Parts: sequence; structure tokens; C-alpha cells
Amino acid sequence: EGTKRRAAPHWAQVQLWSCVVAALVQAPTWALGGGVGRVAAALGGARGAAFARLIAVNGVCYYAEQVMQFQAIKTYAPRTYSVVDTLRRLTIVVITGYFLRNEAFTATKCVGVLVVCAGAVYYNYAKEMAAKEALAAPAHTAESPRRSPRLKKTQ
Repeated sequence: EGTKRRAAPHWAQVQLWSCVVAALVQAPTWALGGGVGRVAAALGGARGAAFARLIAVNGVCYYAEQVMQFQAIKTYAPRTYSVVDTLRRLTIVVITGYFLRNEAFTATKCVGVLVVCAGAVYYNYAKEMAAKEALAAPAHTAESPRRSPRLKKTQ
């Protein structure tokens, strides 16, 4: 009776704290690995202003990505979001690794790409079949359940 529920944190707070924790976890390795000297040399060099702009653009792009991810999480069901995010990550790996860095398409890498794509196709197929089954089910009555036990939530 006397307990108050705390409001869920705002998505921007979650983003801020995840960045702070990541920076704190990585800081010792960065500092001990000469990160301070490398950044000082890069900022003080002939292209220091360009490097500072690149850092700022990188931060803005990262922030925009995080905002879009939180919006996607609110928009899609968790499983659907996971599938879409996996395909997004695959796209990044393929574009940066295979096209921009000219890495070879080995048989193992091709199998990995195919597994991800096949999983996405199968998920979409299963989702459509579940939706068709739900539409084909008779209208519920007082004696029958509202949903099939297999269809707890259409993802």
C-alpha cells in the first residue's frame, strides 16, 4: 500500500548510461595501450581539425543510430526486431568486410550469410503461416479460448 512504483527510465537515460559504462570498461585498455598519446598526436597533427570533425560526425551518427534503434524496439515485436537487427548487422559486415576491405568470400563465410538469410526467410514464412492460421480459426465462443495455444503473440 505504501510502496511507490518507480517510473521506467527515459530511453535517452538508458543510452547515456550504456555509453558511460562502455567507456569506463574500455578506458583502462585504451589508456594502457597508448590511446591518450595517439589521440593527442592525431588532434595536434596537420589534420587535427579534420580528425576532430570526424569524431563529432561519428558521435552524431552513433546517437542517431541509437535513437532509431529505440524507436524500432518500440515499434516491432521483440522477435521481429531481433531478426531485422540481425539482417542489419549482416549487411554491415558484408558491405564493410567484403566490399570495402576486399576480404575474400570463403566457403565458411558464405555459409554464414546463407544461414542468416535462410533464418530470416523462415521466420517470415512462419509468421505468415501463423497469421493465416489465426484468420482461419473460428470465432471464439464462451467455451472456446480466444487464441490457439500455439499463437500466444504474433511476432
